[in-house]
Amino acid sequence: VELVRRWAAAGFLPTFRRLLENSAWAQYAEPAEYLNGVPWTNVNTGLSPLRNDFYSISKFSPASYAMQPARADDIKGDPFWKWFAESGRRIVIADVPFTIPRPDYGGRQFCGWGQHDVAWKKTSVPGRLLSDLTSRFDTHPIPYCHNYSTETDSLLRLRAGLLTGIERRTAMLKSLISDGDWDFLYGVYAEAHCGGHLMWHLEDESHP
Repeated sequence: VELVRRWAAAGFLPTFRRLLENSAWAQYAEPAEYLNGVPWTNVNTGLSPLRNDFYSISKFSPASYAMQPARADDIKGDPFWKWFAESGRRIVIADVPFTIPRPDYGGRQFCGWGQHDVAWKKTSVPGRLLSDLTSRFDTHPIPYCHNYSTETDSLLRLRAGLLTGIERRTAMLKSLISDGDWDFLYGVYAEAHCGGHLMWHLEDESHP
């Protein structure tokens, strides 16, 4: 968040600058004891981990305390767009992390096209939506960002792939927006998360 605000103020991110000046927004501070994915489930359900029971992509088995994968059905609480769907609003949920499409919500929903954490099966509602979008806009060029390292050549390949992924995702979201068949659209760019894992040191002037 600090980087986005700094770059927006400097004029490098003019769209974010307009959003920060003209939209409602809040800064999210994630407690250190929670792991990856928690901010998304908190925002999507409006509940803290103590109430939605999601602390990471892995969890302790209540019976043995062994680690096991967390499942979408383990998350307690409903996503906030459930109420839009139940009130007859047409929703588009586009690759939002740690969510699964639910047929009873209707609209168009997909997950797994280009997420940093693909915790669950790639799927969509309607069933052919994800495959149709992939046919039109291709796959994401970075299937798993941890396949890269902090070596210069590797970072350059990662950067090129992330930029291509952003271009394809933007084209995909623009097509969903221009279709006009929606009342609420929620789409996520996961590329910044992936880049942050391996590029954070580039903002540290003292780093070699």
